Amino acid sequence: MRPSDLRTFAFCPRLYFFEVHLEKRITLVQRIKMLLGKIRHFILELRYEEREVEALGELFGRKVFGRADAVEGDYVVEVKSSRGPEDGAWFGDYLQASVYALVLGKRRIKIKYSDGERELEPDPEELEEVIKLFELVREGYVPPPKRSRWCSKCPFRDLCEELGEEGDGWFPRLPYVKR
Repeated sequence: MRPSDLRTFAFCPRLYFFEVHLEKRITLVQRIKMLLGKIRHFILELRYEEREVEALGELFGRKVFGRADAVEGDYVVEVKSSRGPEDGAWFGDYLQASVYALVLGKRRIKIKYSDGERELEPDPEELEEVIKLFELVREGYVPPPKRSRWCSKCPFRDLCEELGEEGDGWFPRLPYVKR
């Protein structure tokens, strides 16, 4: 399991489903934005002694592989090029940083957005429940969409609309923000 995939899953479980089970389509504009984000990311990370920290291990019986942006004392630090919510952190960013923290044995997370930083503590029980849902989608369960203003830019929008709005009624709606 890659912690960055949890970020996509929290943003929209159906988008994650499409990315896992269909060919991912990345436009030139998306590639340019990703490159600019990587450059900004690299510059911001330079201030940390421990950066690009490999996070390999096991969490809730699942293998985890990824890289935390940085470690600072008892904190896992994730650097984001976007703005954060007014209060708290984006739920996907929180999940990603929480997985790194638990695998690396850290007790706190710090998410640095372009407009400030947020400090949180990982909640292992909440994370385990989200990972169970994540695994269901990875195995082929089609979740309901998580509608937002970003749907108009989604490369899978037409297919998503064909599948419809309905889920089977039990899949929980993930929050946008972790407070």
